[in-house]
Amino acid sequence: MGGGVRVTDSLVPMLLLAVPLVAIWAFVVIDVLAQPDLGRARKAAWIALCTVVWPALALYLLVRPQQARIARPEQRSDPHAALVAAVLDREAGRLGEAEFVARVGALRRQGTGS
Repeated sequence: MGGGVRVTDSLVPMLLLAVPLVAIWAFVVIDVLAQPDLGRARKAAWIALCTVVWPALALYLLVRPQQARIARPEQRSDPHAALVAAVLDREAGRLGEAEFVARVGALRRQGTGS
């Protein structure tokens, strides 16, 4: 009578494999969407690649930028990073020319200790 295969016999190993893979896939999709340096086309390509090809998940995790490398320069404490942040803010239109000159002057005074 009970000679058939029970659903739970094949379901448990499948869930043990599927749940971690789906969790990794979700982490990668969220991480790709959070990358500010990737354009829409690159984000879409990574997500499509990771959706279709599971080994691409491992590749992405190996080549993705580390948080320290993609941190905004103003989040670091050295004066060179502050100068880079000022230049980036000026280029993005967040700083006017006078504000930029004042910020660079203040950085120079900090650097010389006067």
